[in-house]
Amino acid sequence: MRNIKSPSKSSQMNRLNHKIAILILFVWGMSLLQAYAQVPGGYYKMAEGKKGHILKTALFHSIKNPRVISYSALWGAFKRTDMRPDGRVWDIYSTQEGGKAPYSFDFDTNRCGRYHREGDCYNREHSVPKSWFKEAPPMFSDLFHVYPTDGYVNGRRGNLPYGEVGITSWVSANGSKVGQNTFGGYTKRVFEPIDEYKGDLARTYFYMATAYEDKLSNWKSDQIGGNRYPGFSQWSLELLLKWHREDPVSEKEIRRNEAVYAIQQNRNPYIDYPELAEYVWGKRKEQSFSFSKAKNANTRQGDDSVRRPSPPLKMAVITDTHYLSSALSIGGPALEAYQNATGRNVADLHAVFDDVLTDIEREQTDILLICGDITNHGERRSHLDFIGKIRPLQKKGMRVFVIPGNHDIAVPDAKAYIGNTATVTESITPDEFAQLYASFGYASALKRDPASLSYLAEINEHTWLLCFDTNRYREHTTSSITSGRIHPETLQWAFRILDEAKQKGITVLGMMHHGLVEHMPYQAVFFGDYLVDGWQDAAQQLADRGLKVVFTGHFHSNDVSSFTSSSGNTLYDVETASLSQYPFAYRFVELHQDRLSIDTRFVDSIPGKPFLQKEYKSKFEKLSRRVAANRLKQIGFPLPQETLDALTELLVKMAVLHAAGDEKTDAEMTKAVETLQHILGGENAGIESFQMDFPPADNRLVIAL
Repeated sequence: MRNIKSPSKSSQMNRLNHKIAILILFVWGMSLLQAYAQVPGGYYKMAEGKKGHILKTALFHSIKNPRVISYSALWGAFKRTDMRPDGRVWDIYSTQEGGKAPYSFDFDTNRCGRYHREGDCYNREHSVPKSWFKEAPPMFSDLFHVYPTDGYVNGRRGNLPYGEVGITSWVSANGSKVGQNTFGGYTKRVFEPIDEYKGDLARTYFYMATAYEDKLSNWKSDQIGGNRYPGFSQWSLELLLKWHREDPVSEKEIRRNEAVYAIQQNRNPYIDYPELAEYVWGKRKEQSFSFSKAKNANTRQGDDSVRRPSPPLKMAVITDTHYLSSALSIGGPALEAYQNATGRNVADLHAVFDDVLTDIEREQTDILLICGDITNHGERRSHLDFIGKIRPLQKKGMRVFVIPGNHDIAVPDAKAYIGNTATVTESITPDEFAQLYASFGYASALKRDPASLSYLAEINEHTWLLCFDTNRYREHTTSSITSGRIHPETLQWAFRILDEAKQKGITVLGMMHHGLVEHMPYQAVFFGDYLVDGWQDAAQQLADRGLKVVFTGHFHSNDVSSFTSSSGNTLYDVETASLSQYPFAYRFVELHQDRLSIDTRFVDSIPGKPFLQKEYKSKFEKLSRRVAANRLKQIGFPLPQETLDALTELLVKMAVLHAAGDEKTDAEMTKAVETLQHILGGENAGIESFQMDFPPADNRLVIAL
């Protein structure tokens, strides 16, 4: 997942040189999800009906084994987890009640090296001191307890326990104290944070004692550790429960919990359900906990019940099927040559497509979205056969909405591959597309755009679907045009719809074939034809008018990207990979009143091919190698051939990881990086940034509406 604000294409080209060209490739997969999520259904189901130490152990099994990032990656993660509304570091050791602070830190320029006084810089504070657990992973870089704080204040605290100070020996600028403890009979020196963050830290400690229950017996301190339950010394437990009760869960904590969840894929249950602390350690530890009766902090309701919204609407998303009628693809040298040249799955496409449609029907899907490139090259026969495949779903009550892709209309090189011959076959016109797909959104449209095949559909009484035609089929001469645009009149038409929706309190989702937001840094340079022209201006204006999510395809990759306008409005581009190539991905989306829950599935096998992914991954690598080499040649980097070859291999590895989403460095990627480094004479070239092992949520995520 990426949140990108890129410079113009011309300025990018002017600034690219040898080292920068390498750097932009290394930082491809750095960013992460910032969607505001809700507690996933069933996440804590193991804890239902439990109490006391049994409840704590059940929660342990729900949140254990977080996907923690590297210690060096924490700097970048803080931008997602600990940013104040003014864009500065939210330092709990300097920020005062109400968000004011005597000084502030920039995320990039104020990281600690040396410091001499408060306000010099910030560093990574282990709220549970690392010496207590001997700096062991994964605790060492668990974001739930590592906060960005003033380096000098952090140093004054050292590894002191938290407590309540009587006589102070030192006080920070925001009122944090060091001195002798006066609470619960413990009389040694402690560090006392301000009241604003006492509950935050108490719930952090509850999380640590739960998430690492199996390791607590090896921790050495006067405050936490020593046994699995309760996991705290008596004075400490009483203190933390007191702080928890007196300082309730704040909006800051809720947002931080969601941001960390996006990175680590685990949650703090004591933020989600504050009452849990009482059932594990407090006044109700002899009573069984029930989630149906508990107050979920995320709902922000005034009663004791979890909000029960109406059942979500279930949608599926497919794109880039590149469906070629079996009547136009009879086996032989012509078809084989075409498949080898394009890397597309023609021979096995029908079996893959049947598998996907069967799964969509089995899931009792309400709505199917198809984001273009329905057919291979716009063949009339392929359109008709594709429609025939979808009709049975419509007859069973499923609604289907479609938008064309660049391969669907007026394609001059639409062909049939029969035996040794590839012959031109009939394509369709824009008007014919709307007629053929009348029951796929056009006939029931609330509004039609006079300038294109764009239209507006109603999903339910609270939600509209704005379908953009971004193709240039009227400009086709010898083949389809890869690049796309939103016609100026279409954009104005969309603005009027979004303004109307805002007045009526209606949520608008979008769908188009081309990308509206970059899915990697400098995509506009390397793969600009997979974005709409002027994507930045379009995304800026659409986000500010209320468009929050757009479903796209075209790039044949499974990726989620976000764009934040200068006014602070965020638009998510949910790109789905192709069904005609590796990784054969499709999505399921649950539409709730306040959020989208998105999941991804892959076709792993079909009859006769149990290793479908492996076979087509190899083909995808070969295609990516050819494309990467051609793109580098077109851009014209003045690099030695050896460097270009190594750079090509790196691009190939990145393309394979990017296609499947949730990119993580593997052995092949590491080898490609090391080879390139060796050629460059060992230059780091941004490798530290590249190896920030953030787990971006491209395949499973929640986006707030």
